[in-house]
Amino acid sequence: MSNSERDSGPVTPQSELRGAVAGVAGLPLGPNIVRTVIDTLVFTPRIARDVLNGTNAYFSPLRLFLSLMGLTFAIIAFFGLPNMFSLETMMAADGWDRVRAALAERGHTFEEVSATVSRWGGLLNWPILVAGMVPYLVVIKLFRPSVSWWHHLQCYLTANNAMLIASLLVVPLLIFSELAFIMTQSLSAIVFFVALIRIGSGGYGLHPLALAGLLIASLLVTIPSTVLIMALTMASMELVLQLGYDVSFLELMSISLDSGDAPAEAPPPSATEE
Repeated sequence: MSNSERDSGPVTPQSELRGAVAGVAGLPLGPNIVRTVIDTLVFTPRIARDVLNGTNAYFSPLRLFLSLMGLTFAIIAFFGLPNMFSLETMMAADGWDRVRAALAERGHTFEEVSATVSRWGGLLNWPILVAGMVPYLVVIKLFRPSVSWWHHLQCYLTANNAMLIASLLVVPLLIFSELAFIMTQSLSAIVFFVALIRIGSGGYGLHPLALAGLLIASLLVTIPSTVLIMALTMASMELVLQLGYDVSFLELMSISLDSGDAPAEAPPPSATEE
C-alpha cells in the first residue's frame, strides 16, 4: 500500500459519497465550500465584500460558477431536459418529421446532425454565456466605475451563483414533474435580481435611489442580453451545419415551421373506381 493510501484513512460510505459529488461538481466538499454555498444564497453581500476587500475567505465565485454550471449541464443531460444548443429545442416540435425528411434528401440523419450540434454546443455554450454577461457588467460598471472589471465580474457571478443554487435546490421536483421543475426555473430569475440588489447595497454601498436605478437598468438589459445569446446561438448552429453538412440552420428552422398549408394531393383512385 502506498503512503498516500495509508494517509487517506479508511474509505467510508460518507467519504465515497463526498468524492462522487465532488467529482461531478468539481469542488472538494468541506466546511469552506458548504459555507460558501450557504452564504452565496443567504448572505450574498458577505461574498461581495470578500471579493471587493480581497480577503479570500470564500471559494472564488468564478470557480463556483464553473462548477455549478457543470453540475447543471450534467443534470440536463441525465434527465434529458431541453438544451438550448440542440436541434430538438430550436426546431418546432411538430416539424421534426419534415426536418428529418429534408436531411434524408441530403444523405444525413436527424440523429447524426443533432449529435454533432450538441457536441459543438458543449464547447460554444461557455463563450456564448460570457457574451451574455457583458451587458450586465456594463450596467454595474456605470454605477461603480471605480471598481475594476474583474471585481465586477466576481460580484455579478455571485448573484448568478445564488440563482444557480436556487435552481439546483428544486431538482428533486424532476422526480415528480418535469413541467413543475421547468416552471420554477423562470422564478429563479427573481433570486438573481434580489441577490444583485443586495450586492449593490451591502457590497457596493449604493444608496436607495441608485439601487432602484440598478434594478431598473438590470431588468431592461435582460432583453438585449437574451437577444445576444439567441443570436450567437443561432449563428453558431448555422456555422456548424454549413461547415459540417452544407445545410442551412435557418432553412431547417423554416422547414420545421412550415405547417404545410398547401393543399394535400388527392389520393390515387382505388381499384373499384377504375
